[in-house]
Amino acid sequence: GIGAVGNALNTSVDTLALSSAGGDVVVTEVNTLTLGAVSVDVVGALGSVVTSSAEDVTLLGNGHVVLQVTSGDVTLTAGTGEVRATGSGNVRLEAVSGALTLGAVIDAGTGAASVLSGGAQSYTAAADVLAGAGVDVQAGGAVTMVSGTVLQTVGTAIRVNAGGAVALGVLDARTALDRTNATTADQGNWGQVSVVAAGALSDAAATVGVDVYAKVARVSATGAVGAADALDLEVSTLSLSAGGAVKLVEASGLTLDNAATTYRRVGTDGVLGAAVTDAALGQGLAAGGTLDLSVGGALLVNAAVSAADTTVVSVTGALTQGANVTVSGSGKTLEVTAASVAMSANAVQLGTNGGDLRVTTTSGDMTLSTVSAVNGSSKGDVALVSAGLIGDLDGSSLISGAGLSLTAVNGVGQLANKLETAVST
Repeated sequence: GIGAVGNALNTSVDTLALSSAGGDVVVTEVNTLTLGAVSVDVVGALGSVVTSSAEDVTLLGNGHVVLQVTSGDVTLTAGTGEVRATGSGNVRLEAVSGALTLGAVIDAGTGAASVLSGGAQSYTAAADVLAGAGVDVQAGGAVTMVSGTVLQTVGTAIRVNAGGAVALGVLDARTALDRTNATTADQGNWGQVSVVAAGALSDAAATVGVDVYAKVARVSATGAVGAADALDLEVSTLSLSAGGAVKLVEASGLTLDNAATTYRRVGTDGVLGAAVTDAALGQGLAAGGTLDLSVGGALLVNAAVSAADTTVVSVTGALTQGANVTVSGSGKTLEVTAASVAMSANAVQLGTNGGDLRVTTTSGDMTLSTVSAVNGSSKGDVALVSAGLIGDLDGSSLISGAGLSLTAVNGVGQLANKLETAVST
């Protein structure tokens, strides 16, 4: 080993490289540090020069790597600044008050990795963080990844918490089986993902590829989410809150719910700490601007969905609505398209604040409860287009607006259950 828990090797150097065949690596650096290649020339007694070269931080065996810089920044040099502890030990890399610039991989093997900084963090395409037991990234500033950056676990949690904006590469919490086979058969055993951004959350890759693989994803951003290019998801359950516009594409089926997530942090002793909870956000999805949600399978709404501006929800499969879907902006529109639509109770609302509202089913029935385009004297029009029946739950259901347009293949209302409306036209 090099250093020990409670007795770190204290250094004041510009560049560091090391390797150990076992034990732990515990190093505390007092200044700005670069992990990279180091070459030392020693002149012998007869004048011959012996050169000793080293690169990377490498630990064999199952020990921990704890590398802390107390003052200054940390840079991992491409090709020569890798951090590898590929046994079952953990990795903690920390710039207490500075920034992290990662140009090389951090590989914690079957252990966990915590990457912490008082300042911002930036990642190149080569700067993957691989840790079977969990990845924990926390920065006092922005976290900026690029296309090709991957944070990866084996069915365990990934958390990114930034004191600024976040640009995501790929967060991959799949199990090894599904990653190898490119399937979702084992999605119930995938890890959770939590992203917290004090600013916007963007898709650094700007492609149609998936950005987040998770069983449950919790996303909180004070700015927009996926505004310029949609955030692409393969998640089972999502809870999201954004201060701005939201644009999402889910590859398969999705449940919107009020979900919490947990993560674990590697301590300064190298030991993985107890689970910490990122509390539930209080809704399924909340957008402070426009909302554009596309779902490649069925959509189940178990917790409220709200947006401040124009909203478009497109669902390839069935939409089952067990909580409100509303647009709060005055006169802003709501458009919902799904194979079929089923609202579960009369307390559930599909509504706007005086804006137009359109619901379309492409292959099945539409069973409605409260559909409202009314706010006081402000009224929008309602258009319902069904490839099957347009019906409601019972006599307490109500469709209200200024005008109402109904188009159906298999009828509107039923003799035993009329369609209740409150419209002018």
